[in-house]
Amino acid sequence: MAPTPRLALFSIVASLAYLGLAILGRGGFSAFFSHAALSALAIVLLVLTAVALFSGGNLSPGEREDRGNRWVLAAFGVIGLLAAYLPAYTDRTDFWTIDGDAVRWLGVVLFAAGGALRIWPVFVLGHRFSGLVAIQPGHTLVTRGIYGVIRHPSYLGLLVNALGWALAFRSVVGVLLTALTIPPLLARIRADLPRLVAWVTERFDAAVYEDSYSPFCLIAENNGDADVIHDYLNEYCAGVPELTVVRNDVYARFSHAAYSKGTALSEIARRLGVSRDHILAAGDHLNDLPMLSREHARWLVAPSNAIEPVKDAVRRQDGFVSDEPHGSGVVRGVEFFLESAGAARNKS
Repeated sequence: MAPTPRLALFSIVASLAYLGLAILGRGGFSAFFSHAALSALAIVLLVLTAVALFSGGNLSPGEREDRGNRWVLAAFGVIGLLAAYLPAYTDRTDFWTIDGDAVRWLGVVLFAAGGALRIWPVFVLGHRFSGLVAIQPGHTLVTRGIYGVIRHPSYLGLLVNALGWALAFRSVVGVLLTALTIPPLLARIRADLPRLVAWVTERFDAAVYEDSYSPFCLIAENNGDADVIHDYLNEYCAGVPELTVVRNDVYARFSHAAYSKGTALSEIARRLGVSRDHILAAGDHLNDLPMLSREHARWLVAPSNAIEPVKDAVRRQDGFVSDEPHGSGVVRGVEFFLESAGAARNKS
């Protein structure tokens, strides 16, 4: 997709200014390009800029924009200016640096990989990818391409890219500046909440609230509405690092991706000193899927009332899908595995 002249000019000027600040911080062209790794870094930056021009991304406010979130762009701008100059300057003055050319080349690799990861989802979403917090026309759940592998590719790419830039200059200060980008990213979650609440309540008769554990919880009127809302929230989470939607029937909430029934089960087992080989897990809905894994339990059970994705996950891992619902189905699963264990002992 060809870029607009205005966006192309802005992107090119911004990239050249970014590189120019680094060259200035390093002490000039000769000092900068005397290092093969820094020359490679400059080439990668220019290539990424050229590729990004044809990605289809934009700064469109779409159908509705949360203008109160624009301060995040200003924060990224300030951090970006500092990150362009200070790592190169500390490299030149040998202030708080990490020794070794291997670190420089690692930085170049991370810068390239992070840049590619940052741009890839823009190609997947095309005109629906905007640097602003806004609902775009044709807003639908995307699970193909990179979104089928990584939940939050764009922001993860941004962090890896920034870290690579800092390491290319061996700069601890640059690493700290990379860490400073995390609060603005997380601030998007809170700033987006009014927009997300409005999207839900304008379209559905759903209760939206917050509690001590999550800033966004909802109860949909029925499963059909919950399916649509779940898809919308999943797409939103795809752009926020480590954010996920936990859903059970008509209930859903935001949660950190690292906290699930699966990780909770493993942590309880660790504290009790119980091996995975002595654990049975049973579940019936989407929030149970992280737990219904051989990583966390040896025996897996789904009652007959479980939704099809849960039954499929249990079957794929040689678990037991009962023909009885609810607790009776779980009891039947326990009996099945006890009988299987007894038969195995008798054979031996």
